Amino acid sequence: MMKKDKKAELYSSARIREVLQRRDPKQTARTRKRMLIAARIEDILTELGWKKKDLAARLGKHPSEITKWLSGTHNFTTDTLAEIEQATGKTLLQVSATAEEYPAPPVSNNQQVQEERPEYFAAEKPRITTVIKYPLRNIRPDVLQDLQEKYPDAEVRIELDGDRLREGLTEERFWQLIGMLDWSKEEDNEAVIEPVVKALAASPVRHIYEFDDILSHKLFQLDGLEFAKQIGDSSWKPGKYFSVDIFLYARCCAVANGFEYYQKLLKDPYQMPKDQDFGALLRIAEEAYLRKTGRVYDYVPAYPVETYGNEDSWK
Repeated sequence: MMKKDKKAELYSSARIREVLQRRDPKQTARTRKRMLIAARIEDILTELGWKKKDLAARLGKHPSEITKWLSGTHNFTTDTLAEIEQATGKTLLQVSATAEEYPAPPVSNNQQVQEERPEYFAAEKPRITTVIKYPLRNIRPDVLQDLQEKYPDAEVRIELDGDRLREGLTEERFWQLIGMLDWSKEEDNEAVIEPVVKALAASPVRHIYEFDDILSHKLFQLDGLEFAKQIGDSSWKPGKYFSVDIFLYARCCAVANGFEYYQKLLKDPYQMPKDQDFGALLRIAEEAYLRKTGRVYDYVPAYPVETYGNEDSWK
């Protein structure tokens, strides 16, 4: 055991130069980094006043393994180097060598030696972005987990094909659905929205989201002071209480009145429904999604629908 320890302790900088000078240049290229790291670890132990058993205890290793490291023949992994740095608080990877420590191999008489040799520097490798195309319909929870583990720092970018975009819910279809509201059952809000819920539930799930997005935009456009002043007894008045919920439901009623009414309203806020509301409009997407998928609807539409969401219209 003492013989092995003595061998490890011999790897000072002078010893490294001596050993490397005796080696074949090809062997030198493979071993010099290992020996430098071994010497650096030895220096760190000296700085800290540690013995090999102290480092072994902190790393959960057997002292014989530390002895092997210090022999200068061990092929360190980056994980091992990181563990040593963490245990000692010292840097290992910033190890450099001088030309004196690694002399160039002798030049044969047949080779012409130039007094000045040009320096060549490796070009910096450009950063390459890898694009992985994976159909959304094929992404299952286990596939997504694999991708997260393989590319933990990646960003997800969803690219929609132009042809598929044309399959989305259009403005025209949105107003057709609004026109399906059954006002003959006006006393029962659930019955009023049932035809729309049924039609959406029979459509692709994306249409449910898109219906909600378009609805949010229509409500957002009506979220402003000029419209809030025209809803009847609950209208906005300076210094008076103003119900944000009543105004939201009044805006829903305006959309529920259909396309032509809505277009006139945008030009003339005075046309806002007076003392009327229809908050049930907000439940259509939720009910359709639950009916189609059996799952709770958890989606935030494109535009804020709550009162004061359209800040510019309230200035």
